Amino acid sequence: MRIRSIAAASVLGLSLCLSLCAVARAADELQLSEVAARTMGPQTILYREVETSLADLGQTVGPILGELEALVKEKKVVFAGGTIFVYHGASQDPAKKVKLQVSFAVEEGTEAQANFKVRRLEPFKCRTVLYGGPISSISRAYEKLFGNLAGDKPTEETREYYLHFEGVDSPNNVQLIAVGVK
Repeated sequence: MRIRSIAAASVLGLSLCLSLCAVARAADELQLSEVAARTMGPQTILYREVETSLADLGQTVGPILGELEALVKEKKVVFAGGTIFVYHGASQDPAKKVKLQVSFAVEEGTEAQANFKVRRLEPFKCRTVLYGGPISSISRAYEKLFGNLAGDKPTEETREYYLHFEGVDSPNNVQLIAVGVK
């Protein structure tokens, strides 16, 4: 169930974020940090890359997350962090195909499994916002990020780090949204 919820949240979140369709929520339901300039450190991920549209994201991501979770339960890989979605070429058009790497952070030295590859995410120069709240309001994080790039030009890569997830409507969800910059 957790996997399906994350998939649904991702679809809803990125679609809303990229189309900038903010949904009004009470101020106490969400938390939004200031925009920060960061270089995210390297990290090893176990991932599957797919090409999908934002409209089809939920159907694509759910089964992949289920397979990743099964590998952890079967002790074939050691989970070393959260779920990470790495988007390449995302746009506001929900029908446009986007490359997406659906991944779990794993320990260095992890070997590829079944249809999954292992790679090291290189240092990532980005602008970030820490978001806490229901997925329906996550567009506010993207709006704040893209409105505060401080003259930096965004790259084709965006990442979502799922730090804590209780459900689509939970005010306790926590995500780090990172937009690559030049």
